Amino acid sequence: MAFASVGSLGTTANKTADQFLSTHTTTATAEAGNLVVVSFASDNPGTTVDEGVEGNEFVACTDSAGNTYTKALEWDFDGGSASQSGATVVIYFCKLTTELTSGGTISVQSANAFTHDASAFSVWEFTCSSTATIAVEATNHAVVISDVMADLDATTANIECLRIYADAAEANTTTGAPVATGFTDWGVTATTGGGSAANMGIRACHKISTGTSDICQPTNTLDCDHSTIYVALKEVSTTPSSIAFTPNSYFLPLIVR
Repeated sequence: MAFASVGSLGTTANKTADQFLSTHTTTATAEAGNLVVVSFASDNPGTTVDEGVEGNEFVACTDSAGNTYTKALEWDFDGGSASQSGATVVIYFCKLTTELTSGGTISVQSANAFTHDASAFSVWEFTCSSTATIAVEATNHAVVISDVMADLDATTANIECLRIYADAAEANTTTGAPVATGFTDWGVTATTGGGSAANMGIRACHKISTGTSDICQPTNTLDCDHSTIYVALKEVSTTPSSIAFTPNSYFLPLIVR
């Protein structure tokens, strides 16, 4: 069984000072054995690198059913100052061992509780093989300063991958979905109130395809600071390979004296 899209588990935008635990409430039930992918954006307090850096601002993702999620990639950008002037984006994923019912929660834990004040979630569910685990095949990232979202791709083996594009945008608008040809948009959510620098939005999309690459080229024109990542997930079979044998190869002949 290959990857297949089930649908959205909802979006959340949260503007609360000093977020240690950012939480999303699901809008549909995710079945045990299915794959849940969490795209999450937050204002960035800890990194002072203009070009961005692979980060560890967020240290855990869990849900109310007891499932634990794996971080695929986090990218942090703060415009050269630790003043919440940039954005952090992260993708987590989990093949659920326990069903997560509608109204359940997914939480992302911060390593720095005192300066995350705006965040946004977009969450999607997929089916996958019951005999496979899920692993990261490849990733890529970009930072865009005062411009539109970046084109991104990631080179993989020639296999089927679930390719996910996620963008954290420092803006107070829900316009400007990725709208990339061949990719399925997850919708847009963002905090509001005050200027762009006081807000955060998440924009994500996916495509299931076989090949060594599949570029995501957003057509939106949202001009602001962006931190963007691209993750390709793959199925890894856990079924033991069969061993071909013939009786003469593995059994000694019976000799009667």
